[in-house]
Amino acid sequence: MKIMMVKTASGKAREDGAVSMKYLAGTQYEATEKWQEKVFSTLVSLGFANEIGGNAGPTETKRKRARDAKGKLKADDPSTPDVNEAWEEPTPPKKKRGRPPKVKK
Repeated sequence: MKIMMVKTASGKAREDGAVSMKYLAGTQYEATEKWQEKVFSTLVSLGFANEIGGNAGPTETKRKRARDAKGKLKADDPSTPDVNEAWEEPTPPKKKRGRPPKVKK
């Protein structure tokens, strides 16, 4: 598993957790052992890093056929040569905004 750090964070540098290190933003790290994969997957899930290659999800979605209100496939309009109405362009995923909700004590 390879990751690219987005933000600087601290984490384990040894399997037993006795030593910690700073994982620096903009630096690429590769896991060679199982415990490192666990640390890296935690960093990815918390938003401190992005997974590179391997099992990383696709960054771009494919376009799909356009459909009308009844669910039938739309045809391309020949009077508009610069626009293809038969296909829909993918919309980029929405970014999460704001802070997480506060937990009541």
